[in-house]
Amino acid sequence: MAGLKVMMVSSMDDRHLPQMMTDGNERTFWISTGMYPQEILLELPQGQGGAKPPRGIQISSTGIRVLQVEASTGPAPINFERLQDVELPNRSGGLQTETIALAGGSWRYLRLRVARGWSDFCSVHKLLLML
Repeated sequence: MAGLKVMMVSSMDDRHLPQMMTDGNERTFWISTGMYPQEILLELPQGQGGAKPPRGIQISSTGIRVLQVEASTGPAPINFERLQDVELPNRSGGLQTETIALAGGSWRYLRLRVARGWSDFCSVHKLLLML
């Protein structure tokens, strides 16, 4: 989605850059370099009156077992509030596509924390914000 910005990831592979999560193409992806937890910090698009409250986020991934979704309303990405923990099904390396409903809020930042994985590595192929 235009405007959804990846600000930071906790690990980096030069062949699979963080912005590949938001390019809309499931053939490109970000991949962790091992170990958990892994974090993805996202800046939400800002409207004239502040952030539009997202209804949810859609994620296409592999290897994620527990995903923690956190949000922050401040001008800087600090003081996150835990929104929910989601357990994703084991697809044995296949693509996991989940839509995670979010209660309305005027958030500026989302942090996706991969707390546990089904394997040593995880990947995120697509992130879509549902407004």
